[in-house]
Amino acid sequence: MLFLSETVSLRTYGTLVPICSGVAISCYNDDSFNLVGFLLAAASNFCFSTRAVLARKMALQFPDGIDDITMFAMISSQGLMFLVPITLVVEGKSIIELFFTGSSSSSNQGDTSLTMLGAVLFTNGVMFAIYNLVSYLVLRRSDLITHSVLNAFRRVFIILFTTYFFNNVISSFNVVGILIATGGVILFGYSKSLDKPKVEA
Repeated sequence: MLFLSETVSLRTYGTLVPICSGVAISCYNDDSFNLVGFLLAAASNFCFSTRAVLARKMALQFPDGIDDITMFAMISSQGLMFLVPITLVVEGKSIIELFFTGSSSSSNQGDTSLTMLGAVLFTNGVMFAIYNLVSYLVLRRSDLITHSVLNAFRRVFIILFTTYFFNNVISSFNVVGILIATGGVILFGYSKSLDKPKVEA
């Protein structure tokens, strides 16, 4: 609304309340809350949203200037140049120990675990790249508020998937949050459909 003048009805803005509160409740855990982790996650979300706004603004200003794949490649390569030095400073010693000597000060699992780690890192990288690419494709074809709602609801899906895959136990409080967020997304979709101008026959 501030940067692109994209607006929706007050009713649709109201549906963001159950979505945001439901996602927050579904993610809350008394035992594992960490203020630094929370602040870093908030900063990550802010950067993600800012990137989406800037990408959308660029797409609107230069509709024929750059396609989704090229934009994704450019942003990914610039992000790589930014993150590699930070990673080497923070994790460089552990990376060298793990990949060049086959051991780590915190782990001595041998070649099998090293191969498994490499496979997991590769798979994670491919999946994250696909996620980001799809995110750009969705952004080009929807408005920012829909893109943001989908990104928020993604966390609910992650909670449900990890609960099933890792047999994690979630509290009744978290389940209530999931139900609130799901209801909010349903209301958001319904409200957005009402916002669309009706075409007269």
